[in-house]
Amino acid sequence: MRYTRLELKKNGLSKFELGILYFILIIPIVSIMVGWAITNFIILPKYSLKNNGVNTIAINKANKVYLLQVGVFTNETNAKSMVQELNKIGIYGHYYKDNEIYRVITDVSTDLNFIQNKKLELEKKRIDSIIRQLDIKNKNNQQVEKTTDYINKLIIAQILVKDGQVSQEQFNQMLKEFYNKYKDDNKINDVINILTDYQEAIKSNNQDKVIYYIVKSMNYYNVVQTKY
Repeated sequence: MRYTRLELKKNGLSKFELGILYFILIIPIVSIMVGWAITNFIILPKYSLKNNGVNTIAINKANKVYLLQVGVFTNETNAKSMVQELNKIGIYGHYYKDNEIYRVITDVSTDLNFIQNKKLELEKKRIDSIIRQLDIKNKNNQQVEKTTDYINKLIIAQILVKDGQVSQEQFNQMLKEFYNKYKDDNKINDVINILTDYQEAIKSNNQDKVIYYIVKSMNYYNVVQTKY
């Protein structure tokens, strides 16, 4: 049977007994709050920054990449012209060759909500766009087969650096580990060159080059496209 404070007093419970009752009721609530705080502010941050400070949770969680595409052309000149027109109205644009066509994009991210919001911003300016979804899975490529998992993580890390979820120092650490592990393998020299060029683009804060090398990485590693 439950008692109100007034009823408890009428039934003759002492202050000591009331104190014990409140203590029993409050302890579970306080324990839950303390546990939540420790988990979210101490345990998870330390876990996510393990492995020499690299945000492994964010990297392992992401397995899809989203490109915001605003144009497709068979002629490179037309793709360049569209990028220039976008830049004139304050919208970042980048084009790249995909087999026999040229695609114009405005951004790339592992965050679908971020890209969807960007798409809405373009619609307000009466600019049509589509979201291309890419899976971070390598096609059969003997040249990089044994390094597939590491390369996939490096692709994700490149994008997360751009989005501010992984620091430059964390990416540099990943690249250093990758280089030390595979530096004697001549087959991955091109991979190292792309990632090194990306590093320089990040350092110089060159947005066009940053996205250029992200796209180049995905194309080189034969990332599977799953949706237009």
